[in-house]
Amino acid sequence: MKAFLIIILTISAFNINAQIAFTENASALGINHQYELHTGGGGISFVDFNNDGLDDLTMATGKDETIHFYQNTGAGFQKLIPLVDHTGRAKQVSWVDIDNDGDKDFFIATYDGSDKLYENVGGLELIDISFQSGMWLDPQRSFGASWADYNRDGFLDVLVATRMINGQANVNRLYRNNGNNTFTEVGQQTDARDPGRTPFCSAFFDANKDNWPDIYIANDKNSRNTLLINDGDGTYTDMSDISGCGIEMDAMCVAVADYDNNGWSDFYVSNTSAGNKFFINNYDQGNPQFDEIAEAAGLGFFGTGWGSNFLDADNNGLLDLYVSGSQIGFDKPTSLFYENLGNDSFAIVHEGFKKDTVYSVNNAIGDINNDGYADIAVINLAPSKSFVYINDGGNRNWLKISLEGVISNREGVGSWIDIFYGNQYQSRYTHSGIAFMAQNSEREIIGVDSFSIIDSISIKWSTGHIDKYYNLPTNESYHFIEGQSTYGQIEVDPDFEQLLTHLDKEKAFHSLSLYPNPANHSIHLQTEMPFESLELFNVVGKSLLKDTFSVTQAIDVSLNDLEAGVYFIQIRNNEGSIRTSKFIKE
Repeated sequence: MKAFLIIILTISAFNINAQIAFTENASALGINHQYELHTGGGGISFVDFNNDGLDDLTMATGKDETIHFYQNTGAGFQKLIPLVDHTGRAKQVSWVDIDNDGDKDFFIATYDGSDKLYENVGGLELIDISFQSGMWLDPQRSFGASWADYNRDGFLDVLVATRMINGQANVNRLYRNNGNNTFTEVGQQTDARDPGRTPFCSAFFDANKDNWPDIYIANDKNSRNTLLINDGDGTYTDMSDISGCGIEMDAMCVAVADYDNNGWSDFYVSNTSAGNKFFINNYDQGNPQFDEIAEAAGLGFFGTGWGSNFLDADNNGLLDLYVSGSQIGFDKPTSLFYENLGNDSFAIVHEGFKKDTVYSVNNAIGDINNDGYADIAVINLAPSKSFVYINDGGNRNWLKISLEGVISNREGVGSWIDIFYGNQYQSRYTHSGIAFMAQNSEREIIGVDSFSIIDSISIKWSTGHIDKYYNLPTNESYHFIEGQSTYGQIEVDPDFEQLLTHLDKEKAFHSLSLYPNPANHSIHLQTEMPFESLELFNVVGKSLLKDTFSVTQAIDVSLNDLEAGVYFIQIRNNEGSIRTSKFIKE
């Protein structure tokens, strides 16, 4: 059941089995936003920034305006007092846990200014640590920022697409996270700078499924797009030409997904009216190979395309595509929704989009009302207001998955999720920063049509550890913790060295004191961190108990309703910090 008032505009399209329908509802939801007329517009994040289980919205703003932070209340959005005083032209805005402490820190890529990094010290109190972090502080023109653990040391690194001013060369800056809230710029020694081009955005993805994050860079002004393959030794190799995707175009975004459910990541790149490009992965004997099929698949667009994102709008197990555009004044809508027909082709959804003739630049995917159907938020340029499209839903089944790394980075970025049901298969690769200056919800929404039980889910974390779960009911949200299915034992890949920082991280993970453990009728929780809520999960990530109470540092939890087995308990304080640990019920 939706808690939101649905008004204004219904967008509908029909296929054989179900209707795809959205309602544009930004104003009624409390969203009042637009971005100044400026190159590339601004970024958008659909990430839950206060850890309350609801997807929030963060919308970049132009010069002399503070960034918009909209907190999801469960019945709409509340605009918060600005959490930071940034008033430059904000491009990418990202919520990322840089220190693995369980709360989200905040990064801003800035045009004609300095990029900014803020540490969340609790309660959404953001402290500017840009100077001490080691980020480049001289004015530059930054656009996209993509996060991944490129060296698999357990901390998220960031690649920022920058265009220099004052005659300096354009470069991509790869910042290695040192694990202590400082970063080292390693673009030169990793061969990730891709100099001499005009970068807009990039995406980390695993092109060859070796678990090392590769990079695809969208370069503007016909300066050739770049595919960088991670060598696993701290360096990258340019395989743009040999792979077939080193194409010259006016590229804007990189949207990554396994559109044909074969286990390999494909990607879509927006362009000018010359036509967008769609590269399908035909990995062959050690070398990534891509074929470009956009026009043949019906995805040419042939407008001025910007942000693009894959989503399964009707939860039939096939990923559709939404493309934002800015070529206004023509007979066709500015932006287009493409329905995946399941036969390597897509069909444009016309109905409802005919009134969308505004200048759109970016979009992000989330689930505002937690109904298991993906919603779309869109950044529009002035004088048009930005959109929020609520998915009208349907009767198809779904599951939602969130991840929590232990030795891997806390947010589980760079993990493979494989889902098996009946004779069907789907895969997801987890991102933080994708498409065009966008950040989608961290909760993966996976549509499974009429299936009520998932046969199995396999999660391969960035460490190489694999968790497997069986016979899971659909229409549920699952929170999977690294090592959950293996009772806390984490086996890492042999091809990289486990750092000492991982041991400290694992120790912190178990800092919540539980006793007795194993337990029978009740278990006592105690911690130095005052907390006010707890949640209990079984070994397949299903929430069994949620409770809130006055702030405490110790509490007894009854176990009488639990069967014997292994469980995970998670506590949360009023500042959003989280601690998780496991126990055994005898």
